[in-house]
Amino acid sequence: MKSLVRRGIAGSVFDVASMLAATRLLSGVPAMARAIRAEGATVSAAVAASAARFGTATALVDAAGTLTYRELDTAVTRLASSLRNTARVGISCDNTRTFVVALAAASRAGADAVLLGPRMGDLDRTAVAQRHGITHLLDDTERVAHFRPVSGEEEGRSGQVAKTRGARIIILSSGTTGAPKPTERAPLRLGQAMTAASLIAASGLRPRHPVLLLAPLNHGHGLSIAIASLTIGASLVLAGGLGMDAALDLAERTGVRMISGVPAQLFRVAESFDVQPRDLRLTHVVSGSARLPAALTERLTHHFGPVVVDFFGSTATGTVTVAKARDLGTAGRPVAGVSIRIVDAAGAIVPRGVEGLVLASSPLSTSRASSRTGDRGFLDASGRLHLTGRADSIVVSGGENISASEAEDYLLAQPEITDAHVFAVPDERLDAVLAARVVLSSPLPTEQLLARITRDLGPAKTPRMLDVVDSIPRTATGKARLKK
Repeated sequence: MKSLVRRGIAGSVFDVASMLAATRLLSGVPAMARAIRAEGATVSAAVAASAARFGTATALVDAAGTLTYRELDTAVTRLASSLRNTARVGISCDNTRTFVVALAAASRAGADAVLLGPRMGDLDRTAVAQRHGITHLLDDTERVAHFRPVSGEEEGRSGQVAKTRGARIIILSSGTTGAPKPTERAPLRLGQAMTAASLIAASGLRPRHPVLLLAPLNHGHGLSIAIASLTIGASLVLAGGLGMDAALDLAERTGVRMISGVPAQLFRVAESFDVQPRDLRLTHVVSGSARLPAALTERLTHHFGPVVVDFFGSTATGTVTVAKARDLGTAGRPVAGVSIRIVDAAGAIVPRGVEGLVLASSPLSTSRASSRTGDRGFLDASGRLHLTGRADSIVVSGGENISASEAEDYLLAQPEITDAHVFAVPDERLDAVLAARVVLSSPLPTEQLLARITRDLGPAKTPRMLDVVDSIPRTATGKARLKK
């Protein structure tokens, strides 16, 4: 038992048992079993089971109004009927009902769903569609737009995409080259149930309790919260298309009990409450996808009490550690079924307290082997993970993984630019943002250049600061020297 306590498993089992009692999840097993027999352990099965179990209870609320679970299930079936002969769709929606309906409809139709960011640039969108064999795009108008067949090698790859029962969800994240890197989420397996249940317990989700989901649905953190909410019968409150003040007004009207977002969004929540407090009686504020600054934790605690919970993980591994109130300031402790190791450059495990590369092994991971999270850190004597920085050149900005090298390559390809350097600078809201210096061969207004980058790469990869300079100082090896 002492060993179990040290590994956090006993605590996780207690948390899961408490969650099962509070959510009455076991009473929904018959409905879920019927849905899984019909559709596999998929998002659409979760919607069908909750429709059978909760019926006219609220499934989601957004700027367009309210949908009950029964209405949501009907909308999913209706959209799925138009995708019966489709193997792979792209979903490019903000946090609205359209995303939820589209995701579950693709699942019900047996089509893979590739999640494209709603603000992805035109060049990226076209390249992703060709690379991943997307034939249909579902957007915020709930249209099904047909992509023209791609040619050559990509056409052959597209033709090999086969429909499967329990179709996959494919999340795109930036790799070290900047090209979107796919991570597949297959339907839940029995061996993953304990880990998934422990995360639901940590998040505080409960049936019929409204949840304001700010985190992007096309990323792992927001997607996981949404699927868990639909599974247990919570009410999703989605703020796509709304400013933060309007989103929080909606949260107050619907009686939200939990807020989930990335730190940049939670910063705006705190900022809004500084000016206009609201009557929100929250049990949990769940942060994920990026480092949670201590100052932000203090501000959120000031407004809502000791309810802040921080999730840490990666797209490939899913959430691997959770920091509750007593652990905030660290990345927290491993969730049930997860193993964290710290290794040196040669792959050897280092002692507690020694910094190294963070490796995680999780039942929710896309790989059976331990995966690098892309972070450096150490484990303390209590088994809590402390993060000390990134192990690669990727910039984490507001929970988005952004490649500075991709933006730099793009600038260097512009005919008016002879030299460019893109780098990260600290930002109070987003933790870090991109900045750039460029040398021009011919006049080009900064506003025009920034508009071009935003159009082609999307706003996340557009430098927030751009300086036109006469030259960029470089070292003997060609590396740009940062300004002092």
